[in-house]
Amino acid sequence: MLLFLTYHRVLPSPHPKPEFYDISAANLEKHLQVLSRSTLKALTPGELLTGPPDKPSFILSFDDGTRDHFDVVSPLLLRYSCQAIFFVPTTKLNRTGYLTDEMLHQMSESKHYIGLHSHEHRRMDAMSDSEIHDQMRISREQIQKLTGASSAIFAPPGGFINSRVRTVALEVGVRSIRTMHWGYNKHPDPNTLQCVPINSRTTESKFYNIVQFRGSNLTYILKEGLKTILPMALYQRLRDTIYMRGDYK
Repeated sequence: MLLFLTYHRVLPSPHPKPEFYDISAANLEKHLQVLSRSTLKALTPGELLTGPPDKPSFILSFDDGTRDHFDVVSPLLLRYSCQAIFFVPTTKLNRTGYLTDEMLHQMSESKHYIGLHSHEHRRMDAMSDSEIHDQMRISREQIQKLTGASSAIFAPPGGFINSRVRTVALEVGVRSIRTMHWGYNKHPDPNTLQCVPINSRTTESKFYNIVQFRGSNLTYILKEGLKTILPMALYQRLRDTIYMRGDYK
């Protein structure tokens, strides 16, 4: 059994109007405390690539390469002796609000894993095969240049993936693919790993239930289904409307 936790931006302090996936540093620390007291094994990114865990485990991931991953997240992970996967769209490196080359290098030196999240962070299932190849090749080359390591863990931007994206990823050397399908990995398939995305409405009690592998999230599953059939602008408006009404659990 594998619990793959997915985070995005982690704010240094609570915000009165957080974005959909934002959480505060205080909440992340509470999550790390719950995990440290649990019976789950903290799986390292390297162990993820060696095969299914031999006991119920968890692994942490952080998407999109925002600067808080260095300033806020990395010190907290060090405090709790945790390693994580950081999925970084390489075109955003060195932009305002995002990681720099040097930050990425230091995070890799601290034993965190820099995962592939494409180069431009665009929807890949709508691309041609050559575009998919370019997105994978450029991001992989840049990460290897900055870290000295060849990345083999991939998360498609927005969770959009089809057989062509999966085939190209495997062709270029990917050995593990994290999707955005909500769920627990009872029998982990390295090419279709489910995850539990954490957002600003994930309360302490909800997180505790997640760590206990209890409950499901039908609203999130419906949301992901709508994302595949609606234009992105319409989907985001609908998602944010539901979120502001408090219907998103």
